[in-house]
Amino acid sequence: MKKRYWETQPVSNIGNNNNTNTNNNNTNNNNNTNNTNNTNIIQHVNNDIIHQLNNTYNTYNNTNYIFKYISDINIIITFLNNNYYNTHNIHNTHNTNSSDNYKFIFTYDMFNMLFNSKRHKECYSIGLYINNSNNTNTNILYNDNTVYNDNKLELIGYVFGKVHSIYNNSNNNGNVLYNDTVYNDNILYSDILSVNFLCVSKHMRHNNIAPMLINEIKRNAYINGIYTAIFTGERNLGFAFTEVEYYHYILNINRLRKLIYIPYDYINSTNTIYNDDILNSSIYNSNILNSSLYNDDILNNSLYNSNTRLINNDDDNDFIYINQLLLKYNQCNVCNIQLYEVFNDIDALRDNFKIIDNFNYTLINKQEGTFITFYIMYIDNKLYDTNNSDLYDNNNINSNNSNNSNNTILYDNNSKYIKKAILQYHNIGNNTNNTNNIQILDDAFTFCKSMGVDMFDVLNIAGNDIHIIDKYPFLHGTGKLYYHFYNYNMLPIGRSKINFILY
Repeated sequence: MKKRYWETQPVSNIGNNNNTNTNNNNTNNNNNTNNTNNTNIIQHVNNDIIHQLNNTYNTYNNTNYIFKYISDINIIITFLNNNYYNTHNIHNTHNTNSSDNYKFIFTYDMFNMLFNSKRHKECYSIGLYINNSNNTNTNILYNDNTVYNDNKLELIGYVFGKVHSIYNNSNNNGNVLYNDTVYNDNILYSDILSVNFLCVSKHMRHNNIAPMLINEIKRNAYINGIYTAIFTGERNLGFAFTEVEYYHYILNINRLRKLIYIPYDYINSTNTIYNDDILNSSIYNSNILNSSLYNDDILNNSLYNSNTRLINNDDDNDFIYINQLLLKYNQCNVCNIQLYEVFNDIDALRDNFKIIDNFNYTLINKQEGTFITFYIMYIDNKLYDTNNSDLYDNNNINSNNSNNSNNTILYDNNSKYIKKAILQYHNIGNNTNNTNNIQILDDAFTFCKSMGVDMFDVLNIAGNDIHIIDKYPFLHGTGKLYYHFYNYNMLPIGRSKINFILY
């Protein structure tokens, strides 16, 4: 196994007044902080981190680095949309290299949901700024009483963390991470931090900015008693514990064939049920298709002629029922999931499964005992500017209007943006031997198509390949996604034994 990542970073001996060593390998001995009050821990970590960063990382003359917590969503999405890396996770088998020309577009709705989570802390939304001044010293400044001149600050990096409760029995020893807690008398879980949206300004890359951001969010996690984190990426950094792949179900062939390569045999396949005639035989009635999907009448009534409906955000019983279905799926003998997320109270369930217009959706069918939850993302096709300049419009992303709380993609059939739904969690019932289409999935696909979604993405984790991918005409995506742990020795695990999704 590779060395634990955080042990190689310049971190303090929490709770220990001895001098810090950048090669400290005693992190595991510092889990118990009960003998040291939080004030001493914070002060100790601050001093040590400042000292270590000044002697470890590249610096710039006449430059101050300043860490600030960012709560303004418009600042975050503008920075990410201008600087986030390009993605391989889109189907493009015709020319693999051109997948570099696709990038995620982040919306206000996504971060609004994350920031409104009951478990969100401002210290997990971190920006790194530089202050070009006449000061000849290079310092690391933190969120204290230091006075900044904000007019001189430039955002050069961002990182976000989200707290999760995770069950992990993948090492088959009954132990799970740190500070094990009994849940429902038989489930052990631990709190960990997912690290996401790590982004460095384009003109500041290759200057060790990313380790500084990771170090700062790690410092804040330590202060809050969390010593382990998880993250995903499109490269294996040498300690990934599994690799997974995306699969894409094309819902709007006529539109996407102008934006990405789709095989001819797929376009003409009789198995592709979402052709132009789908709406004529759709389970949606005409009144629903011709009205807003988001008005009160639609949300308070069944969307379908089947028994599938949107979850009721005001009904605790819906969320409790979904949690029971999810636990049943994770613990069933067929799936036997070894690493999965635990939702241990009603607030955690609401934060993950509630309906957020334009972003997060959960469908439920109590008659069949099934549910599915997915979220909406946009992909920017950068090639479309060159090939179809008349359809390209920079103003399609309304990301600079700081007064617009509904900061979303202006999307239509002439847009170069690809609108996709990404599966998060589900229990679609025991359909392993069922060759017929699955009702809850049919309903989800049709619901997505009625909202103008172009493709439905599924990761081949948690048995999704045999329960979903093999039963519908999915296209194999380009690129891979690797799961990594920070500060935890994780044995390699099969992707079918994981049921954990990061936004």
